[in-house]
Amino acid sequence: MPIKKVAKHNYQITASLGFDPITGKHRRKRISNIRTKAEAEQIYTDLKNRYKNNDFPTSTNIAFSELSKMYFTDYTFNQKPTYVNTQEGYSKNHLVPFFKNTNITKISPTEVRAFQKDLIDKGTLSNNSINKHLILLKRYSMSQSKKYISLVTLALT
Repeated sequence: MPIKKVAKHNYQITASLGFDPITGKHRRKRISNIRTKAEAEQIYTDLKNRYKNNDFPTSTNIAFSELSKMYFTDYTFNQKPTYVNTQEGYSKNHLVPFFKNTNITKISPTEVRAFQKDLIDKGTLSNNSINKHLILLKRYSMSQSKKYISLVTLALT
């Protein structure tokens, strides 16, 4: 069953979204910590509609701006609004303008270093803020695929 009650006022959905045409891997989306059954049903319906409309890009042809949208749609669902607003600000003001429509498979540690250097050269952000931008970039890469995890990790070492 796609919607499962895991605790009082806590639901989890599991949506089967077919197979990725590039990798052949089964697409499955799990979302938990949903407060009401009606909300879980709505999320499940939205996921299935996105699948039917072929709104899930394959893992090799995603632009960075599209990855940003996917991240904020899927991975910040259970976060505090202030956290989401801060992260969206980082993305909108710094990450997306720098990487724009770059294909995520083309982003290497060299590009991440260039982004870091660009933030440092602007001189408007503290080192702590720059590191938070890089952490968000790493979360983007982890949200997409484990093979991109090394993208930021290599640049930070």
